[in-house]
Amino acid sequence: MSCKSLKIQLKIAPRLQVLAGFIIESIEGLAVHSQGEDKQHLQLMLDSSCLDGLKSFIQSWNSYFVHDADAQLELPADTEIS
Repeated sequence: MSCKSLKIQLKIAPRLQVLAGFIIESIEGLAVHSQGEDKQHLQLMLDSSCLDGLKSFIQSWNSYFVHDADAQLELPADTEIS
């Protein structure tokens, strides 16, 4: 099990940040969230061992909001564990 912490900025519409943050924090042990550097981002702090869980959440979220382009989430390209 890895113990490397990751700080990820997810671009997400401000209207959906509360919902996404609540769901992410309610998945036990997945991540802690806060508002990102600007109002268009949600900042997540998580252990690298939880990255697959976050990817699963993003797939589910995007499937639910399939017809809302502004709601689609994507991990930043530099998110991979080194």
